[in-house]
Amino acid sequence: MITAKQILEAYLTRLPLTHKKGTFEVFENPTYKELKSADSTNLGVRFTAYLPTKTVYAWDLDAVIHSTIEIDLDLNNKGERVSYGWSNLLTGVAEGLGSQYKMCHSDLFLSVTYYHRNIDLAAALEMLDQDWSWVDKYINVSSWLKQAREHPVYQKRF
Repeated sequence: MITAKQILEAYLTRLPLTHKKGTFEVFENPTYKELKSADSTNLGVRFTAYLPTKTVYAWDLDAVIHSTIEIDLDLNNKGERVSYGWSNLLTGVAEGLGSQYKMCHSDLFLSVTYYHRNIDLAAALEMLDQDWSWVDKYINVSSWLKQAREHPVYQKRF
């Protein structure tokens, strides 16, 4: 049976693109169907999870980068800035695998683990200290975050 909450979950808004003509949808707390709709290239979606309100925003991978959405939704003025990221934002890319979307990439973690940017380490550690399990209702992030916490760069902390 479909609940009223499921019926009310709809796209948040249409924001103007910064590098293409037209508009694209940003979905708030997206259903699987909405994630599939946003995934126009079948390469995945970008997402930002906002901890204080436990809200997930998702949009087409090729539309715009995370910081553009964070500015448009005014999320960048609502948290504590920690180097590259925000302590209350989890940003990444998720790909459709079977019947769900799973986190597969994060620029912040790539910056620390691959490029060895120590300036981003504080932000990454701050993010890993948070409980993001609530995001799994929309996008499976727990398995990716578990692997990130097991990375040698972070092992000193966990």
